[in-house]
Amino acid sequence: MTRIIRYKDSEPSTPPNYAMFFDGDLQRLELGDPDVIVGAMSITGWFNSSILANDGSIVGIADGEGFSPWRVYLNEFNGGLSFWLIDSTGRPNNYISERTGLNDDEWHHFAIVFNNGATRLSIQIYVDGELDRLFQGGNGIFEPIGTMPLVIGMLGPSPGLLPFNGLLDDIVVFDGVVLDALQVSQIYAGRARINMLPFLPKYWWKMGDDAIFDGENWIVPDAVGAGDMVSENMDFSNRQPGVPEL
Repeated sequence: MTRIIRYKDSEPSTPPNYAMFFDGDLQRLELGDPDVIVGAMSITGWFNSSILANDGSIVGIADGEGFSPWRVYLNEFNGGLSFWLIDSTGRPNNYISERTGLNDDEWHHFAIVFNNGATRLSIQIYVDGELDRLFQGGNGIFEPIGTMPLVIGMLGPSPGLLPFNGLLDDIVVFDGVVLDALQVSQIYAGRARINMLPFLPKYWWKMGDDAIFDGENWIVPDAVGAGDMVSENMDFSNRQPGVPEL
């Protein structure tokens, strides 16, 4: 006779959510041949850091020698969020959040919304689902000549250009998508369990959730398409429990 066992007050366990840890030295993820994005774009993600030895690069485009058309990073001086942009005239610009002290060993969400309109540029910085600062006026993004890798955790592998120290999760890059305030708040409220595909991302790295360690490197799949990232100087211990649930 078959015995059926029922668990009255139990529910199936939820799979753990993982993030990737970066040691602030020579660790990063790289997509070697990304599509160039020079128009409207949005970038979102989660970070958790408690140490600011120097500016910590979260995500950006870089040539490995320090030249970066755009990047999102944590500012070493005040723990604020910064968006670095070299515009179409070759001029560097640094857009900094009003909120500081984000290196508090807590999870924070960011969204950078770059609207390269025909008549007016605008950049919005969101922190934890709320609009922090709005900048208007200026020029579009500098268009890289040749291929520059899209990198997470550090701009260049040597001598360690702007290495991030802490945890990163669910990094998303949108091409031609200008997220509005409601969409940003929805993404923040959904934490790491939200399905980003309806928001039409170009790249979506869930980081540790679906990453594969091949014995030497982490392969971090792109949940949208073929933009898989490969780790540098990282080992199995770099995957750690990630963004807490609501």
